[in-house]
Amino acid sequence: MKVLNFEDSVYKANAIRKVLNQCGVAKIELVSNVEDGLQMLKNAEDTLYILGDVVDRGPEPMKILKYMMAHSNIIPIIGNHEVMALPNLKLLVPEVSRNFLDKLPTKVYRDFDNWTQNGSTSTIQDFRKLPQEERHQVVEYMKSFHPYGKEIVNGQEYWLVHAGLDHFSETKHLEEYSVDDLVWTRIDYEIPYFNDIIVVSGIHRHRISLGTTA
Repeated sequence: MKVLNFEDSVYKANAIRKVLNQCGVAKIELVSNVEDGLQMLKNAEDTLYILGDVVDRGPEPMKILKYMMAHSNIIPIIGNHEVMALPNLKLLVPEVSRNFLDKLPTKVYRDFDNWTQNGSTSTIQDFRKLPQEERHQVVEYMKSFHPYGKEIVNGQEYWLVHAGLDHFSETKHLEEYSVDDLVWTRIDYEIPYFNDIIVVSGIHRHRISLGTTA
């Protein structure tokens, strides 16, 4: 098993390392940016899970998305920023005028405004640099993001989510959680959710990417 921890907080990175070590993960690579982490995918036998927030978190999100689109062994998990971005990026696929916001229905305008206050600037700027057909392809790809991932490695079951398990119950199956349950509420790594299942989270505004090799 390989775990790539994209984390800009030393405290959180060390906390994540501690928990993963307790879970039996012996090798943890700390990398400074997503591109360095992606380069660690040496061959197509590796599977890389990206646990959300690809957009709104760096200067060139489209470059990362296009890289992911070109590699079928990268499995994208949706994060809260994809949830916010997707309906608004759909609006920006065609060329729009400067006053297009004035023509939006009230709720659509409010959703767009909320997104602009949560880190959308780099995503909008990078997205609008793309030709229209590539914008459409990016939107279609983002629509395919998975709500969660599930892997069994050496007999150990792992649940992979962006943030946490809201409305948690020990008897609840992963498939029963809604997207909102999985992307908005942060996980508490000090609390074991299960005795036999390890929950791996992107911790809301940071990424943990877990890859497995046979």
